[in-house]
Amino acid sequence: MPDLKTIILTSVRAIFPVALLIIVARFTMVGVEDDIFFQFLLGIILAIVGLVLFFLGAHLGLLPLGEYFGEMLARTGKLWVLIVFAAVIGYAVTVAEPSVRVLAGHAGAASQETVAKGLLIHTIGLGVALFLALAVFRMVRGISLKGILIASYSLIGVLSFFARDSFIPVSYDAGGVTTGTVTVPFVLALGMGMALTLRGSDSSSESFGMIGLASIGPILAMLILGIFLR
Repeated sequence: MPDLKTIILTSVRAIFPVALLIIVARFTMVGVEDDIFFQFLLGIILAIVGLVLFFLGAHLGLLPLGEYFGEMLARTGKLWVLIVFAAVIGYAVTVAEPSVRVLAGHAGAASQETVAKGLLIHTIGLGVALFLALAVFRMVRGISLKGILIASYSLIGVLSFFARDSFIPVSYDAGGVTTGTVTVPFVLALGMGMALTLRGSDSSSESFGMIGLASIGPILAMLILGIFLR
């Protein structure tokens, strides 16, 4: 059982700086109406409660389950099983990520619904799936992370010249929203479990870099979509 006091303090520290800034601004620079300000204070309390519940859920469920799955899959000794499962997990957690849905909703509205929200969500999900599978392949084969990063971002730079202008900023934002509250805990725990089983405790750091690679996939996927929708 995680330390509840530590989780509460962590949640408060995450919200407090922003809340303090807005409170100071309200009384010094910006004249916010009382009812809106009280709604804000209520929202802050609910946000802290939500973070506490999320961190508890992550520690009790997401992290142990992800690490356990990683260990069990690595023990099969079958590379294709690891790759397929990583791709499926990457797709599933991405389409469930709230920040991905928010981005897709705003992008769809900005395009006056010419690009369907569902198409954007599934494109981002497929991008994460492919690059999370690549991350697992890299871990198993011991391929240099630096080389993959250089090649991937070079390709992103080239594709940026051909994609539709309106897709370029959305593409780069898509890479950022995948590092959200649902995706990161499970993917890191999954990678940790695989690394510990495949390479031993001295190589647990192999699991780091999976999120970095996974965030490249949506950028490339969205840029490619922007090329075909020109």
